[in-house]
Amino acid sequence: MKLVLGLLDRIVFTLGVLVCMQLPHFVDQYSHRLGGYSRAAQEQLDQYQAIARANFNGDLEALIAAFSADTNAAVAQTGRQVARNRDRAAQLAQGVRILETRSLGRKLIYLAAYGEPEIVRDSLRTFKPGLPFTPAAIGCGLAGGVLAALLLHGLLGLPRWAGRGVLRLRRGDRKGRTAPLRD
Repeated sequence: MKLVLGLLDRIVFTLGVLVCMQLPHFVDQYSHRLGGYSRAAQEQLDQYQAIARANFNGDLEALIAAFSADTNAAVAQTGRQVARNRDRAAQLAQGVRILETRSLGRKLIYLAAYGEPEIVRDSLRTFKPGLPFTPAAIGCGLAGGVLAALLLHGLLGLPRWAGRGVLRLRRGDRKGRTAPLRD
């Protein structure tokens, strides 16, 4: 039984390492996809910026205001769309900056809290697992392996030595002195 548990422990640890090594790899793939969306949004906004340079001394806000103030409903909707595009381009650019410059922890938090659901789905759909050997991937993998092993031990119960420590605490021996254990 001890051999089987030891083998199971190693398998769970290895699976934890392999699964968690994929996190930085997925973040990189998401980051590349987000960068493409960001460039496309900026290119679209640049076309409106060119119109603003030609007619409003480069003031995009004046162009948006002119569109929005028009009595023609289609032109007013265009103004609102330009404003949405401006905001979206800024939001995507900020996400790209975070994913290119921050630590893995910050990237994962950003992705969980602010990740674009459509882009996350597309990234997952096309995701190809790999074995990245970057420091972030190795660290994340080792943390995942340890976590998986700890979860396994939690599911199988505490090891005997941990149980003894709990028994000492229950008896009130808080200074770490060992009292004889009765089995």
